[in-house]
Amino acid sequence: MNINLLQTPEYRTLIQSHIFETINYLLSKDQEFALACEMKYVTFIPELPADIKDSFDDTVLFILSGYTFESAQLNDEYFSFEAGFGSENFGSTVSLPL
Repeated sequence: MNINLLQTPEYRTLIQSHIFETINYLLSKDQEFALACEMKYVTFIPELPADIKDSFDDTVLFILSGYTFESAQLNDEYFSFEAGFGSENFGSTVSLPL
């Protein structure tokens, strides 16, 4: 029987825990960092204007520094932070599932 171990619930739980622990460690050490994220999993509150959101590729790099880093929140399921986008510095809270 050929099972893709990377698609099992056990592996997903392991990776979610690893991501949580890594982000938690960086936050506890006040270490700024960057995340590459697939846009299909990212939510914005409030929603970004279409012209800004449409300018993103399928994968986007978020650099967490300054106020964006200071606003970061982590729980068992999501990582979120506030950021400004576009020339207007449109403010939105970004949420990413772990």
